[in-house]
Amino acid sequence: MRPTIFFALGTWISIEGRGAVAARLEIQRLEGLLSRFQPSPLTELNRAGELKNSPPELRLALRHALRVARATGGLITPTVLGALERIGYLGASLREARRPLTPGVPSWQQVSVERDLIRLPLGGGLDLGGTGKSLIATLAARHLSGDFTLDAGGDVLLQSQGACEVAVSHPYGLAPLSLHLPAGHWGVATSSLLTRQQRGGAHLIDPRTARSVQSRFVQVTAVTSSLTRAEVLSKLAFFGPEHLSALDAGAQLLAFDAGGVVYLLSGGDFRPLERAV
Repeated sequence: MRPTIFFALGTWISIEGRGAVAARLEIQRLEGLLSRFQPSPLTELNRAGELKNSPPELRLALRHALRVARATGGLITPTVLGALERIGYLGASLREARRPLTPGVPSWQQVSVERDLIRLPLGGGLDLGGTGKSLIATLAARHLSGDFTLDAGGDVLLQSQGACEVAVSHPYGLAPLSLHLPAGHWGVATSSLLTRQQRGGAHLIDPRTARSVQSRFVQVTAVTSSLTRAEVLSKLAFFGPEHLSALDAGAQLLAFDAGGVVYLLSGGDFRPLERAV
């Protein structure tokens, strides 16, 4: 069976398995509701600062993003839109008349999500980013059955009745690493500070400074049974292993530093595996 390949969520997506067409349609439907790179309920919310009678999918995605913010002490937060635009990571919302955004990062605790109204803090705007993308992939995968793989440009969901293998790309173009996984359901998320570079730096924002995060790593891959959790871990690792302890139970994490050295999370810290360059 040939994979279903299409462009969505800002990347190329490949789906293999029964139900691939339905999964594709679900991704495209959810993108239309949650994207900030095309007119959507999310861009309308960012434009006005509040949104009445919001679609349930937007409330679901935003509540998920706020749970992540709570679990990470605010390090991974959706309220980074102003900071992202400041470094040059723009979207459809800039092409519309809207209220001005602060260049800082307002508190996620000031976002109100009710059934009949979503309200943002003064000067606050939302970017659902990786939390939204991994949630969309997870929801779309409900349409798949049997052995399947859904690869959304670095976010991979797979289910296999036998042992399987996932390739992790090298940030500097060398031979990829292979992760050997037992049978089961797996989420694999890779985040990089080298991709989507803007004039002001990497697109991952440190909300404590409202600037691109500074890290000894340039790429992190996390593997767990949940893609949404793997995605959070792959971002959180850039802030340091001390922030992972509450979330990394049962996860595998691989990281590359700027010199190409590969690290494995072990014993609460990253230890070098091999020298890749």
